[in-house]
Amino acid sequence: MTDVREFIEVTQSEFDEQNPEHDFTCTSGTWVINDEKYTFVEQIYANWRCEGICWDTIVKRESDGKFFKFDVWDTSREYIFGEWDKGLTEVFQKTKITYG
Repeated sequence: MTDVREFIEVTQSEFDEQNPEHDFTCTSGTWVINDEKYTFVEQIYANWRCEGICWDTIVKRESDGKFFKFDVWDTSREYIFGEWDKGLTEVFQKTKITYG
């Protein structure tokens, strides 16, 4: 069985045009991407994959409850959206079990 994930192609300029009220570095709120609403869920730092500070932003699509991620890189001169994926990639919710 193949792990097929939905991918939503969107550039930084398209993202910015659709969301003039706040940008892709926000850690709360809702964005509109291609006429769909996506709500901020979590930010996960991934500094191991870049020079500087970078993270994945996890969002939830309101229409169907699916989760997606997009990456952000702080180059110290500017923030770059989608340096690696060039859009939003579907991700799956984790369940954490703690014993004790």
